[in-house]
Amino acid sequence: MIFSYDSDNVGDKELMEIIKFNKEAGISATTFILLKTGTPKCWQMLDKAGDVELHQAYMYFPNARKLSFIASKIISNPIAMFWQRTLLNLQMALLRMILNRNVEGIRNHGLVWHKCDSVIKWMQTTGIKFDSTLGSGTEYGYMYGTALPYFLRFSDYNSSGILEFPLHLMDHIVYTLGYDHRIKKNYTELFGIIRDITHELIDNSIEFNSVLTFDFHHKFLRHKEIIQWYRDIINYAMKKGLHIDSMRSINDYWRKRDNLNIVFREFKSGIFRYDVQSNSIIKGATQILPLRHKGRCLRYIKADNKNLRFERFSNFYQEYAMFELELNKVYHFEVCYK
Repeated sequence: MIFSYDSDNVGDKELMEIIKFNKEAGISATTFILLKTGTPKCWQMLDKAGDVELHQAYMYFPNARKLSFIASKIISNPIAMFWQRTLLNLQMALLRMILNRNVEGIRNHGLVWHKCDSVIKWMQTTGIKFDSTLGSGTEYGYMYGTALPYFLRFSDYNSSGILEFPLHLMDHIVYTLGYDHRIKKNYTELFGIIRDITHELIDNSIEFNSVLTFDFHHKFLRHKEIIQWYRDIINYAMKKGLHIDSMRSINDYWRKRDNLNIVFREFKSGIFRYDVQSNSIIKGATQILPLRHKGRCLRYIKADNKNLRFERFSNFYQEYAMFELELNKVYHFEVCYK
């Protein structure tokens, strides 16, 4: 599970309270910094307490549905796109200089694809490795939802190498819902409903082996109901045994696959053979294979002619076999389906 913050109107009082609570709970979180808020000293303090990444500022708000036809043409011309790309490069360079490290993460307000350019190209050329966006340029939020990070693709469907962390729940929704209905409904009862929905979301993430991403704003964390909800999420997640970490840490974990070289040898008469070579020592590397393939069932898995034990698990109603190895050499695998 990932806790992330957007640095809108960062206040030292709210910051210190959240940093203190996270430290006591033993969790690391990610703050996306808008360079127009806070101070360099404040950003460095946040970076020591967790991770700091960039929350990109725009010359325009890239929601094409809210723009007229003429306005959308103006902001999508090559000159406007050039200045927006330049602004991103300047922001990233400044944040890297202040933190004295390579910042690789970003939060966009929307992913925009134009014929002449795209936000994904800008991120790739700026050296950005991961993103956690509020939605696309035309549809905010994820209408159909996805539970796992995925690699963004260009308009020609080639992978960009940028890992996208879908955003699942934001405190702004809770805040707006609560205060809009404060007169009509008991506020404590309303937050009880929100708490139950959050617990159900966490339970679903455990059942389907997903990565759950929350977004908080420091400006809302001054309200006691939001703080109460925040603490409840952490306590419930830790009770359920969920691992809470920063986005940068999970990005590094997700990319362990980059250090592996998998070579297919053959698939004949239900026997699947392949080789795995690691460029570095990876302890507890997990591999997953389907329990069924083309009407056949998995019978055994061998590594260098030795039978491996595997565990069964279900994900999105499909059954898989999972096994672990410490990778530091070339392994020759044989998998039998009958």
